[in-house]
Amino acid sequence: MSGTSFDGVDYVLCQFNEDQSLKFKKQFYTRYPKKLIAKIQKVAQTKSQSSELIELHFELGRFYSQSLKSFQFKEKLDFIALHGQTVFHAPPLGTLQIGHPHPLKAEFKCPVVYDFRSLDVAQGGQGAPLAPFFHEYFLDQTEELHFIQNIGGMSNVTYKTKGQLKAFDTGLGNAFIDFFMQEHFQKPFDKNGDFAQKGIPDYEFIESFYSKEKYFKKKAPKSCGREQFSHTVYKKLLQSMSKKKLSLENKAATLTELIVYCIVNQYKEQIKKTPHQVILCGGGAKNNYIKKRLQYHLPDSFITTSFEAWGWPETALEAGAFAYLGLLRINNQKLKLRHVTGGPNSVLGSIV
Repeated sequence: MSGTSFDGVDYVLCQFNEDQSLKFKKQFYTRYPKKLIAKIQKVAQTKSQSSELIELHFELGRFYSQSLKSFQFKEKLDFIALHGQTVFHAPPLGTLQIGHPHPLKAEFKCPVVYDFRSLDVAQGGQGAPLAPFFHEYFLDQTEELHFIQNIGGMSNVTYKTKGQLKAFDTGLGNAFIDFFMQEHFQKPFDKNGDFAQKGIPDYEFIESFYSKEKYFKKKAPKSCGREQFSHTVYKKLLQSMSKKKLSLENKAATLTELIVYCIVNQYKEQIKKTPHQVILCGGGAKNNYIKKRLQYHLPDSFITTSFEAWGWPETALEAGAFAYLGLLRINNQKLKLRHVTGGPNSVLGSIV
């Protein structure tokens, strides 16, 4: 799994039993080299030529294969599920995840499931979020109203009400604060939210941004990406902050609080229920400041990052989700998509 933060690749080794029960075994992570990140960013910002896109498609496929080969594991793989790197996601126009599957196929001599989103978009769905079908495994083990909130470059929530699985993208995740840390401090992200905690959020900017952004007014199911929350949008927001002469600490606090504000207000406006518990996953789950601010805004909910009761580290959920989706595709099992992506029930993914 490679997320919209463009930082690297998560690998999760899973075991699925005949009853499709799930067992986490190992996880690995590889950072993208800086040159590769630059190429991905150029393609995602639609600044590249078609030849550069094709070259990157194959380069990423080889990178995925070589990185996986470098990890030490003895298990023989039955199949590989490859999400790839999203470089464009704007339903109904289209969606594109690059990273060619054939280098993995050639190296590991097993089926590779890939291109999970395109069919859903072609059939009128959002193509996202898809991890909720894996989240359902955990939600089925509790009768209380639990939300699973993934915070990557973008954010999405999964929940179940009256036995119906539902999900949607709540909007902005770590993308803007990551841009900020990379440009001002040459760091990939704000570890633990330590820098943002030094500042004070400016709610004038936060409320103005939220009220003007059309995405938040759309009804779920819905999805978003860097097409809505782009680097250009980030630069305009930062310019407005600079005119008001906010300190770097206050800018970081504002960008981080914006993540929380989007999540909490989308709960109120879209779901209209207070969860008993919010379980965080994704890169944002490691940010103690985000966790603290969510707890402040949701005083009647328990905010946690613990999936340990189910034997899954929260950092392995997203990649584990696509391993599970790969299993469903191998078994030709349809997904009930209407309340998650808005599309018709369908088998998702292609196989080589």
